[in-house]
Amino acid sequence: MTQLNTSEGSSYMLEKVVYYALLVAIFLMPSVPAVFVELTIRPEELLLPVVALILLKNRDLNKNSYLLFLMLFAAYIFLTIVVNGRFFKVRDYFEIYKLAKYGILFMYFFRYTKLVDFRHSVRLVLGGLLVFNLAQYFNIFYFNEYIEPLYAKAIHLRSFGVNSIGMPAVKRMLGTMGNPNNNALMFLFFAIFFAPIPKQSRLDTVLFLLSFLAILACQSRTGMIAFMVVMFVHFIVQAIRRMAKWRYVTKYAVGLVLVFFCFSTVDNLWIERGIEQTENMTEAQIIELQEQQAAESGVDVNSNDYIMSLVEQDMSQTTSVKGRLEVWKHLWGMVKKKPIFGHGPYKEYFYDNNLYSESEYMLVIWRYGFIGLLFYLVWIALPLIRSFKHYDYVSHKYLWLYSIVIMLAAITNNPFSEPRILAIYALLIGHFFFLLSKTPEVDEKTLADR
Repeated sequence: MTQLNTSEGSSYMLEKVVYYALLVAIFLMPSVPAVFVELTIRPEELLLPVVALILLKNRDLNKNSYLLFLMLFAAYIFLTIVVNGRFFKVRDYFEIYKLAKYGILFMYFFRYTKLVDFRHSVRLVLGGLLVFNLAQYFNIFYFNEYIEPLYAKAIHLRSFGVNSIGMPAVKRMLGTMGNPNNNALMFLFFAIFFAPIPKQSRLDTVLFLLSFLAILACQSRTGMIAFMVVMFVHFIVQAIRRMAKWRYVTKYAVGLVLVFFCFSTVDNLWIERGIEQTENMTEAQIIELQEQQAAESGVDVNSNDYIMSLVEQDMSQTTSVKGRLEVWKHLWGMVKKKPIFGHGPYKEYFYDNNLYSESEYMLVIWRYGFIGLLFYLVWIALPLIRSFKHYDYVSHKYLWLYSIVIMLAAITNNPFSEPRILAIYALLIGHFFFLLSKTPEVDEKTLADR
């Protein structure tokens, strides 16, 4: 009996350690280069064999409708590969692998959330992220020279906080995502998680405001729009359920306005500094400064990468909409030729033609046709439908609000193309199904505390 208990205790500890290791890998660790191919591997992928073995050992990979749906979606993607004659194109199978990875992570978070204090673990992860992002935003101890290159591409680092001539400009926080838009989506997860409810702890209120400040620092229009939408929905639902009084709503609205005002003031002072420094500069001095900035970054001033970084910095705000419309028009013309099964994953088409779909909805239709779009929508909608059958806003708000974020972001971005956003969504869905399985046994207050 003692030997059995020791074995069970060791298994329990392993499962718990793997759970925390997954959280650290997803939120805090950079990708690592593969040994034999020109690819990068996410740290959570290195843990997948252990995760899969734990699930198989405990027979936790069955009896779940959502997992069965994911398997059906993967089978459909394989069908589009066959229909388009791409059976031997290895790169296409990465889309099936991505879905399989999502399913394995979802099942692990579903089965083993019970081992941890979920709210406490999210607080710890957010604390680590805030420290990391603070160091990156203010370049503490030359953070952007030594640490951030592990997370961000060179083009993002060169344009961070400076304009095309190297003077101070709007900073877009890169963080662990290495990309301001994806970084904002990640902090939206925490903003939603700690979104204010009556009788919330002061710590969680502070974490909510800090998450909002981080979203502001990312300077992501998509992120800000999504934040405003989900907060509006959040407060409206609470008012309908009579959880929130006007005094309560006003208090948080004033807090958000103050945070926004303080951040905007600091940001504007930084920009004004850059304007003042350039007002008295001659054209020759500006050119010299450009060359100096390029040299310090180790970039050839005549290289395509350097030229593209200037174009991206100066023109992105004015041409992004036009560029998206042109790409969508091009892809839509191809969709009309294969509207049912699409063109398959066909990843190299975008690489070879230097295209970016600029919309996950358009990408899914192009790849898998309108049947594929239906699969994509059900992917998000299926847990929502389940939640309506067990209506409990307090415990299900994470699922509802972050699903809205994903659906909004997918209009002009590709959130599920980022493996960490996909892993965060797997965490969220796994947590939801865990709560759903426990709903008959616990009351609403217990669910809210988890």
